[in-house]
Amino acid sequence: MARRCARGVLRLLSFSVEAQFGRKARSTSLTNMGVLFFFYPKHLLAADLARRAFVALRGRRPARTQIRVDEIDDRRNLLVAAYDADASASLYAPCSDGEGGFFYASTELLPSGRKRRSLFLELSRGQLSRIQKKRADWAAAGLVLPMRLRVAIRKRVRLFAQLVTTNDDEQNFDERTVRLFTELREISRKLNEHYLTQALAARRNAAKWSTNFSFVAADDDWIDSYDALFSPKTKLKAPLEPLFSAVNIRVNWRDVERDGLYDWGRVEKILRDARRRNLRITLGPLVRWSSDLPEHLRAPNVSAEQLQREFERYLCSAIDSVGAYVSRWIVATNVENVPNRSTFEFRLLAAIQTRKEIAARFPRAQIFLGFEQAFGDYARFETDQLIPPVELAAQLSKGRAFHGYYIEANFGLTPGTTAPRDPMELHRFFERWSIGGVPLAVAFSCPSESPAGRPNRGDSNRLLTASPFGEERKRRFFTRESRAEAKPLEELLWSPQMQQETARRFYSTALTRSAVDEIIWTRWQDSPQMSYNEYASTTSVFYGDSEETTPVPPNEAPISDVYDEVDEVEDELADVEFEEEKLDEVDLASDESSLRDVSCSSEIESPENFTPTSGLLGVDKKPKPTLYKLAAIRRAYLHDE
Repeated sequence: MARRCARGVLRLLSFSVEAQFGRKARSTSLTNMGVLFFFYPKHLLAADLARRAFVALRGRRPARTQIRVDEIDDRRNLLVAAYDADASASLYAPCSDGEGGFFYASTELLPSGRKRRSLFLELSRGQLSRIQKKRADWAAAGLVLPMRLRVAIRKRVRLFAQLVTTNDDEQNFDERTVRLFTELREISRKLNEHYLTQALAARRNAAKWSTNFSFVAADDDWIDSYDALFSPKTKLKAPLEPLFSAVNIRVNWRDVERDGLYDWGRVEKILRDARRRNLRITLGPLVRWSSDLPEHLRAPNVSAEQLQREFERYLCSAIDSVGAYVSRWIVATNVENVPNRSTFEFRLLAAIQTRKEIAARFPRAQIFLGFEQAFGDYARFETDQLIPPVELAAQLSKGRAFHGYYIEANFGLTPGTTAPRDPMELHRFFERWSIGGVPLAVAFSCPSESPAGRPNRGDSNRLLTASPFGEERKRRFFTRESRAEAKPLEELLWSPQMQQETARRFYSTALTRSAVDEIIWTRWQDSPQMSYNEYASTTSVFYGDSEETTPVPPNEAPISDVYDEVDEVEDELADVEFEEEKLDEVDLASDESSLRDVSCSSEIESPENFTPTSGLLGVDKKPKPTLYKLAAIRRAYLHDE
């Protein structure tokens, strides 16, 4: 069933959410919870890091996951992942890439059941699948693969075939699976770098292909450090060449409005300073639904009509105060992260109406719709989504509802951030988001150290031992030297060098997609450090070195109760093939339910999707290695306009 809304701006197609609500209702039933069991060598993956694993369903959509790590014997641990769907799923587990980087490797789709599988063998299966798929895709696009790389892939295919027919009780089974995964990880890295080299070289020769580098200015503290870095009048001997061509001015409704009055002074000052430096203005998101409302609009008794009136006043104030100088508007985020259909429709129609109002006043301005957690990671933290972000964007693109999309992918380990993905999955991510054929503004960051200035407890010098994933003793973040507690994981994992390497890969991958016309670093400068306990208390779920596992969602059985309730299933893994889920036409129209059912309170009580140490400059205002790496990338691959 279809209908016209917002005077023909968008055709909302009928979309059944009963299945989604049914899934939520059934999640309390043990027979409808999925569970996966994996054994692995206990000395290769610390339990507190293993608990950061999560499950994704078909289409690589993350699901609410409960992780438990048990000890099998002196050699092995058992990782148990329970999730709120009785369906095949893949596991994402943290691992090193051996080159100063960190990501979540994943298995292929596996049927739910109590069968114990080798974690590293299944990760090898997933890695091999991605290698073969991207190799085929890139070969069709003209990529020439070196002979030595082709030979290496064929050899690992044979090794994998041997291991899947080997008894997992053999003495050296674990070592062989880990070695295979290590070799496949290295092949994946080389294949990715080989593709990036050729693709970016081709882009360099393209006549017209521009991508803006931007950063977020949340206040005016950026001005002095920006001028010191990029101004030719600076006292520095060798200032950097101009790196940024645009600035994203953040707007928080809750900060702009006070007692019914609007103060745009801070935004106007940033806007004037940016224009003096010839920076194009991207404004927004105007509202981050569920986390950005003024206090008087967050009460449960606020009606949808009142919220709509207040939002219209706020929008008109923004247009009148700063609209004339804005090149690109981001109208809203968190549209899809809602508990019910009425709230979803309210937010979506508000975004469409915002687009209409801005376009009427400023026809040349671009209007984007935003998506936080563009990988869908909110679903990992008990947040309801009626439709995955990329599928909603694909449907809106059919009606050309917006000029483009703003998507956030701020990596980290704490709740509210995005889990780092395999480099091959980054390509899949951009491919899926490019399906709509509209421009993309990609917001990105990752930490460079822990929020903590010092560890919670224990000797700060007791770091994790050498990584088992490579010959060289470079990375130290997978096993502990003893059971004594050490530094928080975030401090161990996110070094400035790792931030630089993660940024290099993300920016390079983004630049291979013509749809990406703006990359925004979401934090200019680090915030003053707080204690790790303080930061963890604002983000919940993970508390540093706490022995507790992920909390059980309300009204759901503890994971320990799942063991004996899940039926044994046959191993059908050989018949399981991952097929890219097609973007079937989805109807977003609701029934005639009243807007009084709209949820106006804040469902998401967490900080914005980046961490205090994810800036390009430290608290001392000195640039990090990441900033110089971005400058080198721009110099190598971007044309000056």
